[in-house]
This record gives sequence, structure tokens and C-alpha cells, in this order.
Amino acid sequence: MLLAQENIHSTFTKLNRQLSKLATKPAPENIHRFRTSSRRVEVLLGDVARKCNRNDKKLLKLLGRLRKKAGRVRDLDTQAAALRSLRMPQEPVRKSQLMRVLAEERSKREKKLLKAVNKKAAAELRRQLKRASNGIDIPKNSDPVALAKQKITALPLDASAVSEKTLHRFRIAGKRARYIAELAAKDPEAIRLIEQLRHMQDVIGDWHD
Repeated sequence: MLLAQENIHSTFTKLNRQLSKLATKPAPENIHRFRTSSRRVEVLLGDVARKCNRNDKKLLKLLGRLRKKAGRVRDLDTQAAALRSLRMPQEPVRKSQLMRVLAEERSKREKKLLKAVNKKAAAELRRQLKRASNGIDIPKNSDPVALAKQKITALPLDASAVSEKTLHRFRIAGKRARYIAELAAKDPEAIRLIEQLRHMQDVIGDWHD
């Protein structure tokens, strides 16, 4: 099952768009989508492309740093959402106090994120994204579904060794595998695999949160 060229192009286009949204309005949803889009580019360059050139390596390094800063804000958004859904009729004051603490910490981390994605940094990232998009080298007859399955089957399956660390590793591997599978042209096998990987990711994510 071959890669769909339009999916490769849209991977870079979406990240470029999310970069603009992140720089102008770092709302929870924009931060989440930027992190997801950056991972997709990382997977495309690191797992699907034949090799990474110098520009690709610089791009991945910068994206990694920016995603880490965005992740620190995202963690607080997740904690705040969980706290809002928690019913504490006996301790409403403490819940409000904790929400204020989370909001203050998020504001601090958001300022650091915006500083890291200033106009100069964003312009450089866009240049590197354009070079990476124009120069990406995908091996002929690449099968994203087969490659995605390999990512999962390569994981050790030892039920006695399940822990927070191993489940987190499975969640990350599941995400990467799904992003690879989504590069395939629409096909029942690809759609079925994507849904299975999404379900695995959601279940582990709910437990992790």
C-alpha cells in the first residue's frame, strides 16, 4: 500500500499553519495541535524518509525544543481540565485556590513559549520546513501500513512487566505508528489499523492523565 503524496504535502502544510496559530494565540487546542503536527513531521522525516540531511536535523532539533516548551503548558492545561471535572463539594475553596495556582503557572510557561516562537524563530522554522518539504526523499514502493505494523510488533510484550514507563512507551509508539499509517491512501486495511491504534492511544492516555 503506497504513500499518498497529498498526505506528505499536507503534513508540512498543517505544521506551518499550526505554527502561526501557536505564535498568535497559544490556546490549549492550538498548543495540542502544534505538538501533534510537529510529531507528524518528525515521524515523516525520521521513520519514513530515506535519510535526514543537515537541514532536516536542524529542523527536528528546533521542533523538539519548541514542542517541549509547549508540552509544559499542555501539561497544565490537562491538569486544569481534570481538576475542573473533579467534584469537591466539601472543599470548593481549595479547588479554587489550586485552579488559580495552575493558571498563574500556565501564564509563566506561556510567556516562555511565546518568547521561543518569536517572529525570527518562526521565520527560520518556516524556511527549514520548506526545504524539508521540497527535499524529502521517500523510498519507492514504501508501504506505510506495513511500516506502522513493524513499529508495534517490535515492542516487547511482557504482561508481567507492565508499568507506567512501559505503557507510556506503548502510547508513544502507537502514536508514531498511527501517524505513519495515516500517510497511506484510503484503504480498509489502513483505516482499520488507524482506528485500532487510536483506541490503544486513547485508553492508555486516559489512564495516564
